[in-house]
Amino acid sequence: MKFPKKIVGVAFVAMFAFTQLVHAQFEGQISMSIYSQDDGVLTEENVVNLYTTQERILIKGEDKINISDGMMEAEGILIRSDMRDFVIMMGEKEALRFTKEELEGMFSMMSMMSGGEMDDKKSDANYSYTNEVRTIQGLQATELRVMGKNEKKYLSVWLTNDLDIDWGMLSEPWKNVPSSLSGDVNQVTQEFKSRNFPLLIEVTENGETDKIFEVTKVRKSRIAKDMVEMPAGLQLISLQEMIMKAMMSN
Repeated sequence: MKFPKKIVGVAFVAMFAFTQLVHAQFEGQISMSIYSQDDGVLTEENVVNLYTTQERILIKGEDKINISDGMMEAEGILIRSDMRDFVIMMGEKEALRFTKEELEGMFSMMSMMSGGEMDDKKSDANYSYTNEVRTIQGLQATELRVMGKNEKKYLSVWLTNDLDIDWGMLSEPWKNVPSSLSGDVNQVTQEFKSRNFPLLIEVTENGETDKIFEVTKVRKSRIAKDMVEMPAGLQLISLQEMIMKAMMSN
């Protein structure tokens, strides 16, 4: 059983495409493993660490993080609630900076460029909570099941609200989201509004279950305050500048 890249990508973005964090009570480090499977072999693709303070979050992988199904790679993603922006670190010298409003504008532009094709399709995912409960890393988690057209294959997302985290704008509605993503985005928004955090994601197909995401460590630590600071000498570029660079290189 091979995980479709789109499913893994959507799950990853849903977990790690965080918006601004406001007044988070948990301060420290959360370590997460991302898995993939090919020809029956389960391998660990990346270990990602989440460093969170009351005003900032840094998401940093041991390897580069794939964003938007491999369209961009990042060494880290910094969310600054005090500056009200996202910073995607693309190397030691350069980083992409944008706001939520700019990202919503990008959705609108992409829809116009596609001639509305992105709005013609709707997600076929169905979300429902089960009565299953687990204890993961000492935290109680409940199962949110995500099913598509294939009833023999589904995702189990094990969520906890035992980590006292306020997800800020991620719990607010997003504008201009294409219809093909709106159902998934709305569900993710609702989960963060409920202060839920994913501890484990599993995929089940034909009765066989494998992990694709797992929290391996939850540790309160003051190191997070140092980790969420911007590296010295980093040049920030805007979405418009990035688009212009991409157009000029083609």
